[in-house]
Amino acid sequence: MNYTIFNNQTINADNNITHIGQLFWDEDVRAAVEATSPYNTNTQAVTSNDEDMWDIVQADTYYDPFPQYVYLGADVTDGIFAWIQIGVNSSANYVDDEYYAVAAYLDADGGHASADSFVGGGGGDMGGNGTTNGTAMPTGAAP
Repeated sequence: MNYTIFNNQTINADNNITHIGQLFWDEDVRAAVEATSPYNTNTQAVTSNDEDMWDIVQADTYYDPFPQYVYLGADVTDGIFAWIQIGVNSSANYVDDEYYAVAAYLDADGGHASADSFVGGGGGDMGGNGTTNGTAMPTGAAP
């Protein structure tokens, strides 16, 4: 809400952030996708749902972060049809919420860890969960 789009097509993180969320896939479908190309060439360590610190935070009585899905054929290579319902509280504002701090941002110089983020060696003490290597941030110019 109330964001500014910069010339490099990024947005500012200083205004009203009304939703921060993540979807999770059950381990069976994740493994099936990762067995196909190009995902089977990925060298990044896999973080299982059990190891991921965010799935337990996202899941509660009112929200299930695991989409429902069906295969469109005999296996995942034929495609997946998935669905999930997400509600967004447009009056919420997570900008100053320390727990949901913006982890990183992208500008014309590439990706940068936010000062208050534990991603990439920032201020927090929680450590990595396998979703990043803890040091390498995205590189390259913003679109």
